[in-house]
Amino acid sequence: MSSQYKHVFTPITIKGLTYKNRLEVSPHVPGFGAMDGTITPDLAAYWINYARGGAALLNMGNTAVDMAEAKDETLQLDLSKDETIVGLSALREKCKRYGSILSVEINHAGRGLGKYYPENSPIGPSNVPLEEEVKRFRAWGQKPADVIPLTTDRIYETVDKYAAAASRCKRAGLEHILVHGAHGNLITQFLSPMSNKRNDYYGGSFHNRARFGVEVMQAVRQAVGDDMVIEMRLSAENGIPEGVEFSELLEFARILEDYVDVFIVSYGMMACPPALSKMMAGPYFPEMHNLEYIKAFKENLKKAKVSAVGTLHSIENCEHILANGWADFTAMCRGFIADPEMPVKAARNQRDQIRPCLRCMLCMERVSSWTTLGCSANPFAGRELEFPKGKVEKVSDPKKVMVVGGGLAGLQTAWTGTELGHDVTVFEKTDKLGGNFNHVGDLQFKHIAKVYYDYFMPKATSCGAKFVLNTEVTRELVEQEKPDVVIVAAGAQHVKPPIKGIDLPHVEFAYKADTGSVELGKSVVIIGAGIVGLESALNLARKGHEVTVVDLLQEQDFEFAFTRLELTNLVAEEENITVMYGVRIDEIAEDKVLCRACDYSNPFELPCDSVLIAAGLRSNKAVYESILHNDAVSECDIYLVGDAISPRRIGQAVREAFDLITHI
Repeated sequence: MSSQYKHVFTPITIKGLTYKNRLEVSPHVPGFGAMDGTITPDLAAYWINYARGGAALLNMGNTAVDMAEAKDETLQLDLSKDETIVGLSALREKCKRYGSILSVEINHAGRGLGKYYPENSPIGPSNVPLEEEVKRFRAWGQKPADVIPLTTDRIYETVDKYAAAASRCKRAGLEHILVHGAHGNLITQFLSPMSNKRNDYYGGSFHNRARFGVEVMQAVRQAVGDDMVIEMRLSAENGIPEGVEFSELLEFARILEDYVDVFIVSYGMMACPPALSKMMAGPYFPEMHNLEYIKAFKENLKKAKVSAVGTLHSIENCEHILANGWADFTAMCRGFIADPEMPVKAARNQRDQIRPCLRCMLCMERVSSWTTLGCSANPFAGRELEFPKGKVEKVSDPKKVMVVGGGLAGLQTAWTGTELGHDVTVFEKTDKLGGNFNHVGDLQFKHIAKVYYDYFMPKATSCGAKFVLNTEVTRELVEQEKPDVVIVAAGAQHVKPPIKGIDLPHVEFAYKADTGSVELGKSVVIIGAGIVGLESALNLARKGHEVTVVDLLQEQDFEFAFTRLELTNLVAEEENITVMYGVRIDEIAEDKVLCRACDYSNPFELPCDSVLIAAGLRSNKAVYESILHNDAVSECDIYLVGDAISPRRIGQAVREAFDLITHI
């Protein structure tokens, strides 16, 4: 039974090492390492899961060559000591049982050290701190720590650290390693005129700026010998002030072909927020957005292979790239997190069973905020020891479960609950399941969310649970049903703020405008600069409307999210969108909105034809309160979940519902 993905599942051999397919798990740090930089059982189980799922190459990301001066993420592996070799060797053997090749990404963060470890002094080619550090410390009225320029002797020592790290990988039995030369890490810091202001042999001209990276790769190759496959990660930085020109990056790769067997071609850097959103592109970017750079590498390199990365998203994208000869490997991170079994499902022609990634960035946000990795689409992600093989086991004491509300959290509860063996009935007060989740794919540029919706809804609604529509849950109904457990997933309602004129006919909720069912005038004011408001503004601006978004909060008061960063960058690029923070609305009139600064000073008017409300959500707790005390179910067996507690993002609702039903 052959699959339709012939190029994906064609093996390739490099230096005698055979990769069973062209699928590579791109480097990332899930946050399960030990405090001493060694491999934990959780970390081992995490990577073994990808091997079991069928990927040919597994890259353990961002492994520090020196924990004191090179790490910039939580719970990274430490390749500066021999103690790491034992766990790495054991993990390699376990992955090899499934025919997968384990690799590590060797890295030095350089000036990026201060991001999470401000007590340590960052080092780099020159005293040029990270842009994000400068902004953050300026907001505090402070100055970031100086970047200590490396002396020539320390450069030699650092090159030796890369080589020693590679040597430990070799001693652990690894057959493939990856060196991180991208995303604004130390090798890139030397290569980039933005961060390299030196006037010695390591600064100035292109060849001088490239010298450090070349010396690193020479030393790494010498340390591991000719029989080990070396991959190197490089990234285009077009559009970054004083960044590495793409022509220089190509020349850098051509020089390194004597030492490097595979180049994985990425984009962007950590130090520059606009480039960060392209480095880890969220739901608003088109698929395969790095393709022009990948093609250029493939066309210009003579010996080295090329691995494509960057919003590949689907197995179809991988097949398309490989079939056209644009790359030799295809790499994904978030697609594999969403479904580690993507390769085996594709090979077995089970395409409809592949769980799609939302590109919502929850996985990376959790890791960057000192939390272990999780996934919006895949509630098993990061729980590989707790749920082996990504499945729940049938419970020994199945319960009668009453779910109140058929939105996202309620449906996830029902889906997982029936898999556990519970008798689940969902009561929905409207005539349609899905709730607010039904609007997730209304906007054209959020097609990726619609893909997930189209996967989730059929599976959740056909899971074996019973669904009762047009039924309001009351205390009497609970007593009549006599469930063992009641889970209230009643969702949340869109907030209509108490503003004079809010009920005028030209005022509507933004989510209704997103569907195209509301007729709008040329100029639109949107109340609320959260993600919903900014998405609606972007949609309307691209349709030719003049849009002004106002919010009482200041910009820095919004919770950080990678998707918001990407969205605000896209909004800023639209000439016909104005976003105003710290603005209080006094009144909505027929042809204008009357405003003032949040301190009640400077009244002004915003002429408009239409007004949209994107002021957030308010939880529906009334049904919970009405049924809490009844004669059938104890208070300890009635739970709130999802938006019914407080407004949630998709991943929070899915994970919370899964956690609750698996532990009742």
